Amino acid sequence: MSQSSFGRVTAAVSAWRPRSPASPSAMEYLVALELSPDAAKFQPLSVPGSLSMELSVIRGFLLSRKGLHIEAVNVLHGNMRQAIARWGKTSFQVGIAAAESATCHNMLRQENVANSIATSLLTMRKSSELKSRRDWFCLELTRIDSLIGTGSYQEADLALRGIMGQQSAPATTRTMCCLRLSKVAAQLGLVDKDLSRRISSRRELLLRWLKYPLIQEGGQARLAKWLIVFDDIENDETIHKLWPSYSSGAVLITSRTRYSYTPPHVRAGTILDIKVQSLATAQAQEFLNSHPVVQDTDLLEREDIPILADLLGCLLSAMAQALSFISRRCLSLRDFIHLYTTTQLSISSQANQLTDHPKHNLALIILWLLDDSKVGKDLLDVMCLVSNSDIPESFLRSSPAYVGWAKYSGHVSTFEEARRELLKSSLIWRGPDMKTLSTSEAMQIIGKADEASSFLGMAATVLETLRQATPSAQTKRDVEWHRRVHYHHMGWLSNYRTRYIQAEMQFSTDSMFDAPKLLAAAYNGLATVYFKTERLTESTRFYRDCITTLECMHENVDRNLATVRVNLGFALLCHEYPEEAESLFEQAVLADSDAKAPHDDSHVPRIAFRLYGLALAKFRQGDPERS
Repeated sequence: MSQSSFGRVTAAVSAWRPRSPASPSAMEYLVALELSPDAAKFQPLSVPGSLSMELSVIRGFLLSRKGLHIEAVNVLHGNMRQAIARWGKTSFQVGIAAAESATCHNMLRQENVANSIATSLLTMRKSSELKSRRDWFCLELTRIDSLIGTGSYQEADLALRGIMGQQSAPATTRTMCCLRLSKVAAQLGLVDKDLSRRISSRRELLLRWLKYPLIQEGGQARLAKWLIVFDDIENDETIHKLWPSYSSGAVLITSRTRYSYTPPHVRAGTILDIKVQSLATAQAQEFLNSHPVVQDTDLLEREDIPILADLLGCLLSAMAQALSFISRRCLSLRDFIHLYTTTQLSISSQANQLTDHPKHNLALIILWLLDDSKVGKDLLDVMCLVSNSDIPESFLRSSPAYVGWAKYSGHVSTFEEARRELLKSSLIWRGPDMKTLSTSEAMQIIGKADEASSFLGMAATVLETLRQATPSAQTKRDVEWHRRVHYHHMGWLSNYRTRYIQAEMQFSTDSMFDAPKLLAAAYNGLATVYFKTERLTESTRFYRDCITTLECMHENVDRNLATVRVNLGFALLCHEYPEEAESLFEQAVLADSDAKAPHDDSHVPRIAFRLYGLALAKFRQGDPERS
């Protein structure tokens, strides 16, 4: 099958939908869930009521694979008791389902929950037969991931080595252990001393040979020609350490920034500074036509080559990335051009600023936006919420404010990978001291496009305050206050995005701080999350705690009190307590009437909503006339 035919089949499969989206059969729903490349496209589908426990567990697995971890946790947890009753706690099926549930909790940064799930199931699997089954290895790996996520690297290291020592461990499990061992070793500062010594020794031998690069030929020694390539160099210090002290040869350096180091023994005029420009149109088309991805297409599709070259500005790096993307996604050239132009249109309002900016390349930015496998998105999101220039890398990499939110989590290796990706795609750049990162206002606008506008301003303000306050704060408590306020606003942002588990964690963090203002806000946030997740008992309890905290404050909080009373009123209505709800709505309406200023109509929508709650409470009590 040709590349284009395969691409058309892939497109047809991804576009498949059940005959009746409003009432799909169980198998239609699961197939649509499996085939859809975009999680948002299958969310409008109704979940069939005919899903059995077994099919519901499969649904949980599919949701997890699509990255919908909150939904997956709810489905798997909701069916776990029935699964245990059906198959038993030590069964393979329960082990695999529990491991997937624990993995979702790890992804949601709820490592303690994940560890509890995995440990409870592992304690029931003590026999050699059970410990050699695949579900045991899956549970143990999720437990190890929870240890890594909480910084228990020593314990994780021992557990990983324990798995590697088991002869029954599958090859894929060993591979996954090796990947985790490398990360754990980096965090613990563990280095293979023998390997390090061998590398150091070979490097010394090479540098020594470069001083007198002689080779034997026909029984005689002659001067050798050599070439050293330093690829993707970010600072001069690296070259300064490794540059050969004297010898005849050539050095090639590739860098995104202009190289400025000049060795003292190098003759003037022997260093060439070559800026790689876009190819000529004919060269760009020749490059594209000669690539295997294009050669696999039919002649009709190759007519789009000039359009593709023009879209990518004949830039070699952009064309290489585009061809790689086309190959990975099995797209036709025409499909790729459609995707590219659609994405370009979505940022058209900022396109001129990006094109005119000397640090940006529009084609590379669009290619980055297209790629769904990017690792730098969370780092860019953080940079979009703080000032756009000279952000200290140390702040971005290790600030406790981002632990549990940004996926790079402050780990050095993952942060560097994210930074490298954004630099390569020209979304950000480094300062002259190589210690700060910057982006443009246009890039920040694009990065914020999918964020919740109502909370974005608050989050940006708090993060900027945190950035400015941390270095100069007089006491640890001052810094802690800013961090808590940051958690509060990120909790509302998660709540707006319906990421309720994350919101609950962020509000819970605030509830441990003894400042009444933050405590009341945390109680209100937790109550709202519980109300939206239909945990009405917890919701009403936290609304009451919020009201109690506000009533004990000395400052004027009448408007806040009225708002929380309205929220509690609606929670009580859902909980079938209309009499108490009516009293709360009346208090809120009265407070609004007393507080309004002359000629101020801003209270009208608010008081109308509260009157609606009051009417609803009276109706629930069987008084439709007064309602």
